[in-house]
Amino acid sequence: MIVTMGGMGVGQLMLNLADPGGFKLFVVSSALISFALVPVALSASTAPPLVVPEPISLRELVKVVPLGLLTAFWVGVSQGCLMGLGAFYAASEGLSNTRISLFVVSSMVGSVAFQWLVGSSSDRVPRRYVILVVAIIAAGSAGLHLLVSVGSALSLLLMFVHGGSTFPLYSLAVATTADSVSPAQLTGASASLVRVSGIGAVIGPTLGGLLMAAVAPWAYFGVLIVCHAVIALYVLYRMFTRPAPPVAEQGTFDPWPLRASAVAANLLRRPRLR
Repeated sequence: MIVTMGGMGVGQLMLNLADPGGFKLFVVSSALISFALVPVALSASTAPPLVVPEPISLRELVKVVPLGLLTAFWVGVSQGCLMGLGAFYAASEGLSNTRISLFVVSSMVGSVAFQWLVGSSSDRVPRRYVILVVAIIAAGSAGLHLLVSVGSALSLLLMFVHGGSTFPLYSLAVATTADSVSPAQLTGASASLVRVSGIGAVIGPTLGGLLMAAVAPWAYFGVLIVCHAVIALYVLYRMFTRPAPPVAEQGTFDPWPLRASAVAANLLRRPRLR
């Protein structure tokens, strides 16, 4: 997660290297993608053992752990809007290329800075409490953005806080789901989370763009507020209707990027040949 978001953040700053309307940045991106294949080609790691996962349907997941699915969906909507329309929103507010890149990268830096804190907290207290707190912080930081000048130091700080609270939510959704399914079902469950969050990621920028065109550019933050408010309200509902699993029975938090699979996580956990 930290490597992924760090790389994405560096990519945003590359906006300042050349004219975005030209071809040079596309050439650089193509070269970087080619370089990314080199470690894979040179790796001496053995192939993971083939394990047939135990299937689990989306309907079963809704019955077993609806909080994980709902969180994954609304995080997909929110982050789809955040990442897909962030640069467009900043440009519509008249920011320079430098300020646009800083506006977008601030949330990614926040995700790197807060990832371990959120993960460590979720291993020590019920995950519902952590999801509730970070969802409220994400909604609040987006709401406060309506009161400040876009691109200012305070604006960048709020984006930093928002990124630090919203990006770990997908990992929390995965961890919550993993606490309620068997290890053999985790691959199937994570596939459902990927599918649900992917649907949300398609809806997010589409809905955000329509609202920004129909209402005003500030609707960008309106979408972020609503997404995290829905998550927080549903967590409160679950707290009053169903007891949380004991902390001792929770698994270990693993920081996963949005829509990462259990297969990718297992590759990171495998011992490597030296």
